[in-house]
Amino acid sequence: VCESDFLNILNWRSDSDTYPYTKSQQIPTKDEHFAWSTNRLKMSPEQPYFGYEIDHKLIAITRLDRVGIGASELEISVLVNPNVRRLGIATFCILDTVKFGLECEGIGTISAWIHVNNITSEMLFMKCGFKNSNTRNGSFQKFAYNSLRNC
Repeated sequence: VCESDFLNILNWRSDSDTYPYTKSQQIPTKDEHFAWSTNRLKMSPEQPYFGYEIDHKLIAITRLDRVGIGASELEISVLVNPNVRRLGIATFCILDTVKFGLECEGIGTISAWIHVNNITSEMLFMKCGFKNSNTRNGSFQKFAYNSLRNC
């Protein structure tokens, strides 16, 4: 992921099927998004940010955010270009990112906070081995992939 990708990512995030399920549930301005994205890239590799391409075109991104300082848990986020959704791309990206987090980062748990009305994401993450932890924070529920439990 690089600066030239920021506008495409903002457009994906602003998609009417996406933004209601984001944590902010609002569409950021271009300046807000570019500032956040620039800052987020500076955090890599401590908090990895991955881009997935087909034919040199970015089609999806994932990122892993540390939960607390020195924590053994990462939070995963995934965003797929709306034009290529429902093709199995998100499944591949999540599984690839989970594998990286568990193998390269030495993490025991990877979590995803999913909006309670986002049934598609719930099913996607469960397909990838995540389990509902029955933990809720407002409109979001936590799903977790535990490396010991999923072996």
